[in-house]
Amino acid sequence: MSKRVALPPILNTLRQFAGQTRYLAIPKAFIKFAGGLEVGLVFGQLLFQSDKGKRTDGWIAKADKDIAEELLLTTYAIRKSRKHLKKLGILETKLMRWNGSPTTHYRFKWDVLAKLWAAFLEDSQMDFAKTKKRIDENAKSITVNNTVNGDIAQKKDNRGEHMRVFWRLRELCGITDASTKATQGQLHRTAKALRGAGATPGLIDEFKQWWAKHNWKGRKGELPELTAVREQWGAFLKWKASCEQVEYID
Repeated sequence: MSKRVALPPILNTLRQFAGQTRYLAIPKAFIKFAGGLEVGLVFGQLLFQSDKGKRTDGWIAKADKDIAEELLLTTYAIRKSRKHLKKLGILETKLMRWNGSPTTHYRFKWDVLAKLWAAFLEDSQMDFAKTKKRIDENAKSITVNNTVNGDIAQKKDNRGEHMRVFWRLRELCGITDASTKATQGQLHRTAKALRGAGATPGLIDEFKQWWAKHNWKGRKGELPELTAVREQWGAFLKWKASCEQVEYID
């Protein structure tokens, strides 16, 4: 009998959350990571069942109506959630026979899921072990090696801030599939450039509101592309500075 595929350790944090059997429960992290309540429920349920079947090749045989009954959702919601998870690049499906009938089979793309989940943890500060380690290292840095340890801590802080900007940019531009090297490279380059111009997660949130209020080249109501964010960042900062300089006279 073949053995199950060994998964990256980072995915253990996912399975510790999952576990829907006789009740419905969903961590808030699943909702934010997957992109919505319904898709978060489907994601958690499939994750929970990913190692419960008899198959060792990673495929999960599950009819839409069965998932719908378990989660009290419509089959339309199941199909919509499945499509979204595939767009994220973390799930693949195949129609195969199961118990004599054609049945949708699901399989997670564990390598892609591991990368996206790790980036999500970095952004949302859910990696408590790493956070504690960082605090301990900062405390120890007040020693003879203060400069060296301070540099190490600074690099880790910079990496964490970079990933937070990376994730905010992805949400701002509506990028649902960041699994390709080209997309990840563009996101990282844009994040680096904006951080050099003073960008923070909070400022990107403000940029989102600023963009929504303006009609750039007739594109009001549309999400900005990464190139547009870089092009308009300077204009946004000028607008923000002008607002802060306004004086109100009674």
